[in-house]
Amino acid sequence: MHNGLRWIGMSCIVLLVILSLLPAHDMVRTGAPKTLEHFMAYCLTVLVLSLGFGRRATLLLGTALIGMAGLMEGLQHFSPGRTPHLADFLASATGVLVGVALSGVFRLVRARAA
Repeated sequence: MHNGLRWIGMSCIVLLVILSLLPAHDMVRTGAPKTLEHFMAYCLTVLVLSLGFGRRATLLLGTALIGMAGLMEGLQHFSPGRTPHLADFLASATGVLVGVALSGVFRLVRARAA
């Protein structure tokens, strides 16, 4: 189970990088607000990674994903038709923090049920 979650989480990272750097004319939106897309993508990514790699890695994973979110926003400056936005970074970073918190809640509930 853990290995599967690790692979899914790493695949999410690859997708985040690709989708963050796509030229504007190649982007497909979900119809949701852009900040919600950022929030959900990063929240679910860190949640899956955290559950796959374990509690001890969660803080490192969260920190790395917040750094990645900042880097991806900055690199959008070089992607045709894209511009970095602070609101998008903040939505991504908030998603990471919520995902880290949710992984802790999930572990606590699972431990109490056992």
